[in-house]
Amino acid sequence: TFGNSPVNQVVNGDWDARTRRLTSFVRGRGLGDCGSRQAFAWDGARFRLVEQAQMGECRGAYDYITTWRARVAVN
Repeated sequence: TFGNSPVNQVVNGDWDARTRRLTSFVRGRGLGDCGSRQAFAWDGARFRLVEQAQMGECRGAYDYITTWRARVAVN
């Protein structure tokens, strides 16, 4: 999500084969000092959100606030 608006697409997506994560990064403006980023893991049926961080205000800070984190068990 960005602000209170859900995002139903991957923006600036990247697949990391080592960690087996799909990531998405949305900038609120060109500097990248606001926006959101997500990481998803495949559970065999669909991608599940495992981490999300956001910075709703564009104020020069690059340390996004973690708003969701899940533990992933690998069998």
